[in-house]
Amino acid sequence: MQAGTVGRYILDLEELGLVDIDRRGQYNSASLTGLGQVAVEQYVTTDYRVIHPTQSTLETHLTPTPQPQASTVYPARSDTREGDQPGTAEDWIAATGSPSEGADYVQWLDGPSGVLDAWGMHQRYLAGRRDRGVTLVDDRIERFEDGRVSYLSCFDDDLFVATQWGGPLPTLGRIAGALLSDKALSKILTPSRLGNQFEEINDAVVEQLDREAGEIIRRGHQIGWFSEDEEDYDGWRERIGSVRSLCLQQVGELTNSDDVEARTELLRDLHGLVASATQLYYAAGVDVTINVRVPDTGMLISDERRLDDFLGFARYTIPKQSVYGIHSGYRMLLEDRPEKLKRRLPYEVDDADSTMHLTASWVFSGPTMIDLHDDIEDAIEMETNEIREAIANGQESAPVMEIPVQIGNSYSAIRNHVEDYASAKNYQVAHQEDIHEGKQDLERLVRLFLRVLGTEDRPHRACPHDVAEAMLHVAQSSRNYDFITVRDISYGLSNLPTKRLLPELPPTATKLLKTLLDADDPMGRSEIIDTADISESSYDRYINELAAWDIIEPREIEGHRRWEAHLEPWWTPQSDRDEPFADPDPDTGILYAEFPRDVASAVMCHLITHYDLPDLETAYLEGIQPGDDIKALFDDHDRLRRWRPFLWGAFADSDKLERGPSGTAASDSTVVRLGQSPGPDTAQSSFQDVSETATQRDRLSQPSPGLD
Repeated sequence: MQAGTVGRYILDLEELGLVDIDRRGQYNSASLTGLGQVAVEQYVTTDYRVIHPTQSTLETHLTPTPQPQASTVYPARSDTREGDQPGTAEDWIAATGSPSEGADYVQWLDGPSGVLDAWGMHQRYLAGRRDRGVTLVDDRIERFEDGRVSYLSCFDDDLFVATQWGGPLPTLGRIAGALLSDKALSKILTPSRLGNQFEEINDAVVEQLDREAGEIIRRGHQIGWFSEDEEDYDGWRERIGSVRSLCLQQVGELTNSDDVEARTELLRDLHGLVASATQLYYAAGVDVTINVRVPDTGMLISDERRLDDFLGFARYTIPKQSVYGIHSGYRMLLEDRPEKLKRRLPYEVDDADSTMHLTASWVFSGPTMIDLHDDIEDAIEMETNEIREAIANGQESAPVMEIPVQIGNSYSAIRNHVEDYASAKNYQVAHQEDIHEGKQDLERLVRLFLRVLGTEDRPHRACPHDVAEAMLHVAQSSRNYDFITVRDISYGLSNLPTKRLLPELPPTATKLLKTLLDADDPMGRSEIIDTADISESSYDRYINELAAWDIIEPREIEGHRRWEAHLEPWWTPQSDRDEPFADPDPDTGILYAEFPRDVASAVMCHLITHYDLPDLETAYLEGIQPGDDIKALFDDHDRLRRWRPFLWGAFADSDKLERGPSGTAASDSTVVRLGQSPGPDTAQSSFQDVSETATQRDRLSQPSPGLD
């Protein structure tokens, strides 16, 4: 521990009531308070890692049942009206406040509830990142109240920055302002992490090399605004703070300016500032993830100029965040300015490890963001033409830059999240055809997410932010060899906001469903209407539509009909039940479900029995024959069409869960590769796989000269 570390943090611990400071003697001394002792015993591991409270113990109201094959008891919420609940994650993050009225431009990310606190929100939004590189996430995000605000969050050396797209210049400014904000410098890029003379960078590599830290920073990492006068922490912090403030002032002045030369110069400075920041975070051992939120992707895609700006941002910003050892990857591969090249440290490329690391991961999120996958990939690939001529013609060697471009909503991404969270909460996960026969396997659990979160056009996708939020609500297991179940996942999903569940349904229908999911006991008509705060006509309009699919089922209790909900109906092929949970109508219920048409036919019968739907009645009387196009049938009737993801997720073949209904969905993970590997095959550059589904393509073998 550095000498300055104690003084920097001890007052914070005292203010939190975790330590007492005795100032009576010549030297101050500190001791743990009772609260501090509890914190150390329960939330700090022997290797000084911090365990979040929701990871360390069960909540007091979640207790295991005493039966054999016991499972966690999940209690009901007392009231499910949206207005009585804490704000949703998206409502919370969108409520930025206005800097004009005193809100900070850079704010620590916190949350609206006990589960979605600062740590929970960090986990929720970090779930959008699949790996280093670029991840695209379809998400129905809210627009920030003030787009100038950015968020900052850091746990376990994982830094997360969230900002709203506002064009290249403002967005770069917001990212730079967050990465180098006073908050970040005070809590993350501190002297205790970097060293007072930056001697701690790169795991104290200074001790291994015959070079000064300042030389490594300037000529290796190519961090700007770091002269010999800034080689101590305080001097650098003062300088970088001044540069940051000046650049942000110019952003305000030039955002709507026609001065092309001034804007171009500022863009260059901001690119340098962001690249310098991510290099320093990398040297400090902190992973950086930057989430650029685009709430209006439809408008972006339809406007050629705006789309070009966005793709240009991706092209020119992402490759700059790269490193090879202690060397800036961009300077090694793409830089062509002689004055910059002269100021580099000498390097060697290891044939056995010739791939750069990325100093930042990027998450682009918004409605239909996945539609831009190929455009973003192509934009980054255009940097192939900018590879320095000496490298392109083989006169000089350089490591290869590989930038994955991935889809965050895919089946494999969701599967990985479920497995990771289950493991973190002390659950085992069963897989098909393994030794745990009879357990609820991982594919079954992921199908449940797809059925509940998928959309009509993308039933094979689910938002990773929603998946993470649901998994955060799953209770920590307190038993050994405990397998996570559909019931656990259903409980997690039931805690999502109403508008996130079955998104194709009318909001009132999902409100009715969520009311029953939240209930501890079956509920009757008047209780549902009162608790859900819906009208009688809304109840009548949707109760039997939900019942048609057995997602809710009736039960007769003391002569009264009451309803209960099950997100996985009994008839799904994955279910281990052979009969309904409750007492459905034998004349219209789903009693046989070998094929999708069996379910569809029973649903149609139920709907025409309870609603006036003459066109659907005609279709039902004509019957559904083997080989009939179920999708076409559903497309012709609103009451069926909005349930297509629910049916598809139950019956889709396993090999289609990744590729989608048509089987033609693009690979969920591809790699843009800039440069050529050393060795005999350097004449041909090709895409390399990053997963079993990665796309392989031929690359350009005749590079063009670098451009200014």
